[in-house]
Amino acid sequence: MGSWINGATIYQVLVDRFAADGDVLPDRGENEFLGGSINGIRSRLSHMQAMGITCLWLSPFYQTLQYHGYHITNFEKVDPHFGSLADLRELVDDCHALGMRIIADWVPNHCSAEHPFFQEALSNRNSPYRSWFYFNDKTNGYRSFLHYPELAKFNLNNADARSYMLNNARFWLSFGFDGFRIDHAIGPGMGFWRALRRLVDREFPEAVLLGEGWGAGI
Repeated sequence: MGSWINGATIYQVLVDRFAADGDVLPDRGENEFLGGSINGIRSRLSHMQAMGITCLWLSPFYQTLQYHGYHITNFEKVDPHFGSLADLRELVDDCHALGMRIIADWVPNHCSAEHPFFQEALSNRNSPYRSWFYFNDKTNGYRSFLHYPELAKFNLNNADARSYMLNNARFWLSFGFDGFRIDHAIGPGMGFWRALRRLVDREFPEAVLLGEGWGAGI
C-alpha cells in the first residue's frame, strides 16, 4: 500500500452538494440533484490546497439514480448530472499537478435494482446474471443491501461477478485514481477482498484501500 497515506489530510467531497460550474447551488428538495459538478470541484482545488488538503475523496460519480451516487446503474460511466469522463480526467490530472492525491468512493457490494444486469436477472431466471445476485427461486425475492430493496446485493463469490468487479477496480485505478474508499466493506466475503488485494499489490502498489467498517445496528 502506498506510503503517501501516512500523514495525509483527506477531504471528502459529495459531488452534487459541493459546487456547481461557477454558480450557486439551487435550493430544491433534499433528495433532488442540485447541480454540483466535477468542474465545480476543479474550480476550488487551489483553495483546498491552500487549506492543507493533500488528498481528495470523491463521492460516487458513476451513473446513478440518486444525488449521493450510491444507487449505481452503470459502474463504467460518469453520471451526466456530474459531468463527463473527460471532466473527470481533468480533475484527476489537476489534483496530481497540484501534488494532491485523489481517491474514489467505490461500491462493489451492491447496485441499484434498476441496473440492467439485475433487471435481466429478475425477469429471466435463465439469465447468466441470475447467479450474480442472491435470489430465492421460490419467491423470486432477492438479498439487498441491509433493508433497502432498491439496492440489490452482488454475489461476489460468483466467478463472473467477481471478475467484473475486479476489472472495474482495475479500470478506475488505471484511469489515475490513487485508491478507493470502499463502501460497506463488511458486505463482500474475504475471498473477494483477498483477490482485490492481490490485484492491487501486483498492478497498483502505490494505491490505497480504505474500507468502511461501520456496523452499528447492522
